[in-house]
Amino acid sequence: MLLDRNPTWHGLIDGEMPPYPAAIVQNVLARFEIENPAKLKAWPFGPFDIIAAFEYRNIPYLLKGRHIEQRGVKSLFQTQDIQKQLLQLGFPVSDFIANSSGETLVQGPDWQAEENIFYEIQTILPGVPFSPDTHTALLAGKLLGQLHLIGQEIHSDLLSKFYYIDTFVDRFPNRLQAVLQDGRSLQRGESQEIKDSISRLSDASTRSSLTHRLTHGDFTPDNLLMNQNQLFLIDNDELGFGVAAVDIAWGLTYLFGLNIGLGQIFLNEYRKHVPEFAESDLLAVKDYLIALNIHAYNVSELLDILHTLLSI
Repeated sequence: MLLDRNPTWHGLIDGEMPPYPAAIVQNVLARFEIENPAKLKAWPFGPFDIIAAFEYRNIPYLLKGRHIEQRGVKSLFQTQDIQKQLLQLGFPVSDFIANSSGETLVQGPDWQAEENIFYEIQTILPGVPFSPDTHTALLAGKLLGQLHLIGQEIHSDLLSKFYYIDTFVDRFPNRLQAVLQDGRSLQRGESQEIKDSISRLSDASTRSSLTHRLTHGDFTPDNLLMNQNQLFLIDNDELGFGVAAVDIAWGLTYLFGLNIGLGQIFLNEYRKHVPEFAESDLLAVKDYLIALNIHAYNVSELLDILHTLLSI
């Protein structure tokens, strides 16, 4: 979901998808007192949701519509509340547009005329896609560290459990167990490392003892924008209280492709902001990284990379 320098709406739209019904989008925009939007484009987004981009009074906006069956309406309101508080605390995230009654989540129609979808409109932050280098590795570590640090000031009643990440992480033990059973040639030490990771990933008490923070939940290049030497965090639908190591593992994998030099810059900068991130948390990062990358690498190569990257 990127806006480039020109600007154009590249990255927002899958060109093979059919246009979303314009009448429904206009209906929703009217509920936000927005009339005659410019450059309006709207498409289905995944099996449940829609997404639209437009300009109003020369400002670019993003409209999202999400079915409550996917997350639950309480989660939608909580996520918005968290993002609003982050904005008030000076964290670089988008602002929401409210209607005349102050509502920033509006229930509305979908293409099946069902009242089970909620819409929100956010400002689109201008910027260019994230590109990994030593400078952006430093900025990404700082951004994530600040999120985990400043998130401690967010009211805890508003913190919702991950919808996506917890479900994904819960599958990790089975993914690693399958590696032990798929006939790969593993050295005794490699097999034991994977078994140890399975044990830690399967242990609820181990997970509960790790550093927990307000986490992004999808810390990937698609959700970072660079603008005037600053990184902005977008697509904050997965904000929630969770294991800090998950965000780290996602960043090391998807931002830097397990590049040792860039990954260490990112991790070292992060730990300046979250010094309580302990050796046990690094071990959790290792477990998540093994599970995320086990099918992309030779096991021996992967473990060597992680030992060097994490210095454990």
